[in-house]
Amino acid sequence: MNASELEKERSLAMADKVKQNELKKLSKQKIQLPTTLMDLVWMTQNLHAVIRLCFGPKSLSAKFINEWAMHMYKNRLAYTSLQGSDTSFYAKVLFTIDNALQMHWKSCCEAPDRQSVDDQVLMMDEVQSSIHHYNFT
Repeated sequence: MNASELEKERSLAMADKVKQNELKKLSKQKIQLPTTLMDLVWMTQNLHAVIRLCFGPKSLSAKFINEWAMHMYKNRLAYTSLQGSDTSFYAKVLFTIDNALQMHWKSCCEAPDRQSVDDQVLMMDEVQSSIHHYNFT
């Protein structure tokens, strides 16, 4: 099989309700970045719902995402103001969250035991504090 056929097979395995003739349409879907605070919160809450289904509601990943959603909502003024001065601020926050999750999951896959997993990457109090103090980079 060539790479294109393998990709179709993988896609079919991930989405059992998708017909093969719909794959080309799905691959052309545009990724949208949030333009409003509520878009950002809703995207984060949707991710939280998926992570809860995959890892359970008490997993560190689920708690991490839930904390971010609450932080966004509680600090609405700061988030809105920072987005006003940097139109890519919401995207940068999402990237920061995604990067931390990816590093944590990679650590989970590679660690020889639970004690070796790098849970510290999910401790982002300093990052959240920098947002609260209008100093996020």
